[in-house]
Amino acid sequence: MNTRDARAQSIVVAGLMVVLSGCGVVGDVLPPTLNLPVQATDVTVLEHADRLEIAFKMPTMTTEGMLIRHVPEIDLRIGVAPENTLNVAGWASRATRIPTKQPNAVTAVAPWVNKKVAVSVRLLNEHGKDAGWSPFVMLTVIPPVPTPTALEPQAVPTGVHLKWTSSAPKFRVFRHLPAGPGFEQIATPEKPEYDDNVEFGKEYSYYVQAIAPAGDGTAESDNSATVSVTPKDTFAPAAPVGLTYILGGKTIELTWTRNTEPDLKGYRVYRAFENNPVERITETQDSTSYSDRNIASGKVYRYSVTAIDLSGNESKMSEPVTVTAP
Repeated sequence: MNTRDARAQSIVVAGLMVVLSGCGVVGDVLPPTLNLPVQATDVTVLEHADRLEIAFKMPTMTTEGMLIRHVPEIDLRIGVAPENTLNVAGWASRATRIPTKQPNAVTAVAPWVNKKVAVSVRLLNEHGKDAGWSPFVMLTVIPPVPTPTALEPQAVPTGVHLKWTSSAPKFRVFRHLPAGPGFEQIATPEKPEYDDNVEFGKEYSYYVQAIAPAGDGTAESDNSATVSVTPKDTFAPAAPVGLTYILGGKTIELTWTRNTEPDLKGYRVYRAFENNPVERITETQDSTSYSDRNIASGKVYRYSVTAIDLSGNESKMSEPVTVTAP
């Protein structure tokens, strides 16, 4: 080998060493990944008014445990539920595809009324390949549940009485306080009315929704119009009962049965001399008795008692008692 050939060989070897040092350790050549999205999960179907609302959870990983590189194509379908749930391909060939690029979609109820339907979704990679259909979600579709109408709030002694118009078998009642985070469901009555035990003087807002059984699930209406009310306490306590008396040496001792209203403030005692009109002679806080010492011996007195609440509402008078002073 002459000097020129030896120099050329040295240059080739040096270049090869540089290439190898830049590539690191040479290992086995890996096959390309399939990049198949795993199946969608948490598929739900809800009949809401005249539409079916479908939602599911999009995966972030492939079947090989790698992050998905491309947004999958969504193939979402609805069709009459198959007798053989294993024949997914046969069902898919007859099912209706619902166009969507998001993990939710809406379709009309009308084509599926009085039918049991199945919903499933598959996710395709950039080459049109998929990891299979998600498990079927079954739903029996019923005619759309009408929206409740004429929702009306009315103040009652317990708080607010709601009534509305609807022939549905069951309802959801939602309430909101101005200081609260939003509407919350508070009841599921089976009649188009509901009594809400709330505080007087605060504003409350309400809406209702009708619901009906749909196979193993529930169909729901749109929400009714929202109404607001600030109930005021204009409701008097019940008239006290059991008013009676005991004669003392120079007094007339009155007693009566305690009222049960939670907002009771106290009682007022009224007295009439002979046939004169009654006059209020005292007001008690918690006591259900009163000792009248301002009397004249042998005179005839007539007594009645009323109850008052914290809002100042006064009851009717109790049944009177007539007493001759000792």
